[in-house]
Amino acid sequence: MEKKKKSFKGLIPALLVSLAASFMLGVFAPMEIYYSNQDQFWFEVKQLIPVVVILFVVLFVISTLIFTLMYLINDKLYTVGLVLYFIAYISTYIQGNFLVKNLPGLDGTQPDWSKYISEDIKTAVVWIVIAAIVIAAICIFKSSKFKSAISVVSLCMFLMTAVTMVTLILTTKVADKNYDMVITDKDQFEMSTDTNFIILLLDATDAGTYKTVAEKHPEYAQVFEDFTFYDNTVCGYTFTKQSIPLVLTGKWYENEQPFESYTADAYKTSPLFTQLQSKGYKMGMYETETYNTDDDMYKFSNILEDKTGISSYFAFIEREIQIVGYKYAPFILKRFCMVGTQDFEYFRSNPEGCETYSLDNEVFYDKVQNTEITKTDDKTFKFIHLWGAHVPFVYDKDMNEIENGTYEQNVEACMTMTDAYLKKLKESGVYDNSVIIVMADHGFYHDDEPSNRQHPILFIKGKNEKHDYAVSEVPVSFDDLQEAYSRLIDGAKGTEVFDAKEGDSRERRYLYYEYVHDDIMEEFYQTGYAGDMDTLVPTGKVFKYEE
Repeated sequence: MEKKKKSFKGLIPALLVSLAASFMLGVFAPMEIYYSNQDQFWFEVKQLIPVVVILFVVLFVISTLIFTLMYLINDKLYTVGLVLYFIAYISTYIQGNFLVKNLPGLDGTQPDWSKYISEDIKTAVVWIVIAAIVIAAICIFKSSKFKSAISVVSLCMFLMTAVTMVTLILTTKVADKNYDMVITDKDQFEMSTDTNFIILLLDATDAGTYKTVAEKHPEYAQVFEDFTFYDNTVCGYTFTKQSIPLVLTGKWYENEQPFESYTADAYKTSPLFTQLQSKGYKMGMYETETYNTDDDMYKFSNILEDKTGISSYFAFIEREIQIVGYKYAPFILKRFCMVGTQDFEYFRSNPEGCETYSLDNEVFYDKVQNTEITKTDDKTFKFIHLWGAHVPFVYDKDMNEIENGTYEQNVEACMTMTDAYLKKLKESGVYDNSVIIVMADHGFYHDDEPSNRQHPILFIKGKNEKHDYAVSEVPVSFDDLQEAYSRLIDGAKGTEVFDAKEGDSRERRYLYYEYVHDDIMEEFYQTGYAGDMDTLVPTGKVFKYEE
């Protein structure tokens, strides 16, 4: 019997469902994630386009080749493959667009996945229901009609997804980014023979936890000899994005304007930077997320005007697949797809002669141990933002990378790293002539109380200041920092930079928001000790961002 010749027409359903699925995962998902979080990515959309083209082509070609092979081998095999692919496509679409409300944030926190059983159940229900509907349709209708239905549904969903993406692009304001502006490690270990002003910011290092840890480490008193630890300090915001500009400029952000406009004005008019420039300081800002592309930022010697790009497309695409998977994969697989926007920083090409700056603790610790300090006659200012005690908890007290660490161990690692840096300054003869502030942008929550992040560490040493480690209970607010900086620049000791006295009663402002909802900020005042939740009082004011 002559074998029936197969026509191209039989492959049309496979081609259309492959087109729809490849477009959704390779183009729509990366673009939608980018446009929804563009201020958190260093790259611009034109640099993402080659990546999505590669993803789309690879996914489409692989799907098409597999379907073609099954089609040529056996009709039943092809039909089974087509049905399974269609079920997976529809289920993945629902997963990525309707079952993402309760996803854990990608701020580095390792979620307790056992608490998300209900999400696993929802995923299972979706897949089972979709599979049941599709299988029932196969039983009711002829195979040819069902394949035609797959073609129609796939084409309609492709068009719907494409229209949605175009609408998103046309209606979303593109963040103003300057991709010729690169934040490098240039001059990080260049110190002045005259005067240095150093702010070492250890992200998310909580003062209350530091005190607990310090009880087990009396040697910390030697590490912070000459410093005053201001134990009763209240920060300004719950998270880093708004905290850093407040620390450096003293200007509050209240969702009254686009954040990029706020930072441009704040950094340009910062009392700290204005005074440093007037006194001839060579300034360095070692901070990866400035949210500011104004040319005024070139006043920092490590921020260079240089073309930047993707250093490794293979690694970059791998991260894109992970972040797409985090949104679209079945819930039980999401734990293997956790990747934050900050991870894309590792694949940014380096300007010639230096490297892009990294917040990574290990990178800094390695440089402290292996980089020689160079000298300059210029006065220098360094703002150095490090990952600090921030999640994930991956260090022991000796800065060894470990699994299943604790927050307390991360804090101990911060102290080890700080000790190494201070010793480096002492060995190079630039410690005494340096103003040094070791601080955090915010604290860290305890006992599952997310708003308890208002109590950061703050250590201050003035130029040529000498005394035993001191602890002060002066009620300090981040509102006080600009005046403190000014006094330190003028030669004040770390013990005399604040007007408040121990025992004073003050109301200190703190704006709380949830990590993924910084468009809504709630105002609190701390009326007692910085770490006391019972005296952290809401004022009733809420600041909402409106387009």
